[in-house]
Amino acid sequence: MNGRSDARMLNDKKKKLTPIQQEHQQVQTQLEIKMSVMTGGIIYTIGQVIPNFHILYHDFTDLTAGNPMAGILIFIAMFLTGFGCMTELAALFRLQVSAMPLYPQP
Repeated sequence: MNGRSDARMLNDKKKKLTPIQQEHQQVQTQLEIKMSVMTGGIIYTIGQVIPNFHILYHDFTDLTAGNPMAGILIFIAMFLTGFGCMTELAALFRLQVSAMPLYPQP
């Protein structure tokens, strides 16, 4: 690549953008960050509601409520993947958080 690093090439591309394009790029970056945080919060909330439901209504303890939660979340991921929705959702929301490991609540 002519001895230029990727970061330097990206900086050169940024310099060639018009002020309106640079502003749009900044707004888009901020929106992506907010969407990632919001999506992570939604996934966390769903992951917290499932064990709380089992603790309240099915006589699970704090330690054992993680077992059905893991099974339910794996089933949902399997279901969405089987219908081809998971990759579209991941691309739409940039779901790096969908790869989080499942741990039971202590």
